[in-house]
Amino acid sequence: MTPNEKYKVLLVGDSVFDNVPYVDEGKDTVSVLRRELLSIATVDSVAVDGYTTIEVLFQLIDGVLKDKPKYDFIFLSIGGNDLLVNQDVYLSPSIGIEEQKDFLDKVGQRFEAIYNTLRQMSEHV
Repeated sequence: MTPNEKYKVLLVGDSVFDNVPYVDEGKDTVSVLRRELLSIATVDSVAVDGYTTIEVLFQLIDGVLKDKPKYDFIFLSIGGNDLLVNQDVYLSPSIGIEEQKDFLDKVGQRFEAIYNTLRQMSEHV
């Protein structure tokens, strides 16, 4: 990297990165990172508040990043909404351990697919 070039950073995921509604103005993750990294990096975000692993995976499959540059660093925050919207799977006493395991296995498989897709775009996922 030459002195005039900046690192390219991408944020992918959920409200950990797309947190404008939950914080004071200018204190959201993207704004803070852009301010703090201004001299060394550009920061892009395709994070969407409320997205689960399946929605992030579909977002990537649909090519939301196909016209984006290759990134030096990609940060991923996913999984919390999977647990939030599927609380019945792990909180209900009527749900067996096998169903819970199946649910977590599916989340893990989607995470792996997302990770592998992003890995093709950057060595620093």
